Amino acid sequence: MNNFLEKIGTYNIFNYLFPGVIFAYAVSEITNYSFLIEDNILVAIVTYYFIGLVLSAIGDYITWPNIKKIRKIKYEPYPDFLEASKKDKKIGLMLEMKGMFDTLTAALVSLVFLNFYDFLATKCSFLRDIELWALTFFLFYLFIKSSEGKIFYATKRIRHVNKKEDKKEAE
Repeated sequence: MNNFLEKIGTYNIFNYLFPGVIFAYAVSEITNYSFLIEDNILVAIVTYYFIGLVLSAIGDYITWPNIKKIRKIKYEPYPDFLEASKKDKKIGLMLEMKGMFDTLTAALVSLVFLNFYDFLATKCSFLRDIELWALTFFLFYLFIKSSEGKIFYATKRIRHVNKKEDKKEAE
């Protein structure tokens, strides 16, 4: 088990597993749903990790863009970030912590939404009939957006590396 936790790394533990466990526990306490798994530790870890992954994507593509608009947060250019993070390793740690807070914020927003949905579903029974389809569609859309986001940042990194390589070749 310790070897497994070492392999997934601190980023995955604090940004996926930890928020997934907290969310699953809170959901079971506040709503009529339960994601708690007590009989199989491996299934529990995978489930909580997946929940955290979904929460992280919600944070990246739903809650964080709205927070940025409200708080008017400014970023440094991405190439500057790449260069600075090579020189100062704490930048990566701070961004890892930011990711955890984003995911926990998404967990709180999702918990409020799920609690509201649970209340509505008790009043409108047809919501229970369509919830699996709605969840499937939502996750499909969310994973497509997440994939696009990863491609966007990978492309930025590739351009940055290629520009550096072009400069070296020109010298």
